[in-house]
Amino acid sequence: MAMHKERTTHGEPEKIDSIMRNSYDDFVRMERRNLLAISSAIIFAFWSNVSGEIDFFGLKFTGIDPSFLFGILFLICLYFLIAFSIYAYPGYRTARQEWKEQTSHLGSIAFEKSLFQRLFCKANLSSLRYMTWLHFTYAFPIAIGFLSLLLCIYRFIYQGY
Repeated sequence: MAMHKERTTHGEPEKIDSIMRNSYDDFVRMERRNLLAISSAIIFAFWSNVSGEIDFFGLKFTGIDPSFLFGILFLICLYFLIAFSIYAYPGYRTARQEWKEQTSHLGSIAFEKSLFQRLFCKANLSSLRYMTWLHFTYAFPIAIGFLSLLLCIYRFIYQGY
């Protein structure tokens, strides 16, 4: 067994909970929801190959030009992507700084552990929980927004709209 140096995890789960609660206000949550909603609409419209007629909860919209539809969806998605990026960045930056402060002040202990024990130690699970939350909360909506914009551009360029 190899000697392993690990940071101690006293108070770490509580600090992660605090970071998660305090770095994301209701306004940013609303912008995230809007970005994910419009992105979902674009992905649905792209994969369902929207043509000139849309049936939406019993309402029929006929004669819709797909290029116009994807152009409007593109602009709406671009707006929400920019808005979410602007409003979410301060919370993202604060969450990163608080995590860095939390992990830099912790002591470390050295001991022998197997590879399995090292992978699933408390500190690694706390880091995994934090990084999963951080990426799911901030990076995932931005990635989905960019994907949606790319799908709109694809419909314009490669499908002749």
